[in-house]
Amino acid sequence: MLVDKSLKKCYSFLSSLKHKKGGKMNFLRDEEKGFNEMKKLRSEVEPRMKTLVKEVNINSLQKAVTRGIEIIARTLLLLQLRKLNIHNNTDPGHGVGHWIRDLQNALRFIPKLNDIDPKELFVGLVAGALHDIGCGVIPRYEEHRRVVRHAEAGALLLLDLFNKKKLCLNEAEQLLICYAIAAHTHYLQEKEVNGRIIKPYKDTINGRPFYPVWIPRWIDRLDCNGPYFVIRHYLTLHDHHRDFCSEQQKFYEVDYFETMQPRLREKRTGKKTMLEHLKMFMDSQNNRSPYGKWDRGVYIELRENYKRKLNRIIQAVLHPEPIDEKKTIVAWRAALKKAEPINGEKAAEKLENLFRSSLNKEAKLAWLSGFHTTILEAAKLDEEIRRDIGMHLKEVQKIQKIFGIS
Repeated sequence: MLVDKSLKKCYSFLSSLKHKKGGKMNFLRDEEKGFNEMKKLRSEVEPRMKTLVKEVNINSLQKAVTRGIEIIARTLLLLQLRKLNIHNNTDPGHGVGHWIRDLQNALRFIPKLNDIDPKELFVGLVAGALHDIGCGVIPRYEEHRRVVRHAEAGALLLLDLFNKKKLCLNEAEQLLICYAIAAHTHYLQEKEVNGRIIKPYKDTINGRPFYPVWIPRWIDRLDCNGPYFVIRHYLTLHDHHRDFCSEQQKFYEVDYFETMQPRLREKRTGKKTMLEHLKMFMDSQNNRSPYGKWDRGVYIELRENYKRKLNRIIQAVLHPEPIDEKKTIVAWRAALKKAEPINGEKAAEKLENLFRSSLNKEAKLAWLSGFHTTILEAAKLDEEIRRDIGMHLKEVQKIQKIFGIS
């Protein structure tokens, strides 16, 4: 049995779980069991993806969206009713605020994809909105030592939930949704961890994209772009952790002072500044990248819109103008809490202290300009989202109320 002692503090809720011995939730204690459960899920899905899609009970784009929102709401409500407290165990960059934005972003483009099989859109919508549920089970920045990571944990958690409460999902729908959640982590190559091999997930059929897998990745990438990505990444700096460098395919240590230095280096090794991290993600948002090679149509329009917003923020840091420090810090703290209403406030307080005590005058001036521009860009984006999701706004607000968010 593989037990990661560093995760014990995050599993105080385990004693309340009443799963019988051998249940899927045992992957929290026994990673070998979780790894085997994932192998089983993959063996049930990967050989028969096309067959499973045919069994999805959707016959129109409209039904894909309306039923998808209904399943998302029921799933989150049921998780709350089971009192697993998952939403309180997430890090501030992957919490309920991120989950809600994932749903909002999905509703900006999925209803316009009328040339994709609505069965695939349904699976992609549900899995996309729920893809980071596992961050409340496996700490996002501790998973480099595990083979069952947040994506797999979310898949297994929901597979267990679906098995007990059908939520009006047939078996094919359950399997596809859980597989798509696991596959949202886009592995480009095999990785060996603790003597086990993590293999890339199957995401194409006969050389064409399998959209139930690609849509959750698209959804995830929209919140790794634009102003809320700046806010999300900044929130993660409240605590020392290791982050992943996709360019070098390895993890590196993150330190607030070093990260907040306002510089972009042409050549760098290992640790990145926050600006370099933001620019790396912005530059990867294209169809030449392995992550964006299947981007298309309305999604590309949104992607490029978010990139323009992110670039304006980066430029504001590189070419700062004098900003009222006191007013900006107050507004920035409010923006952090708004973006992550459950776990953002404590992180914001700690980050404010770090900002005041750690940075020199040059770094403060640069990032005050960046914070101010991020706030403005986020407000513009909020307006665009409200306009685009229109008729679904009330449904999103009902889901927010599940977590006590107005």
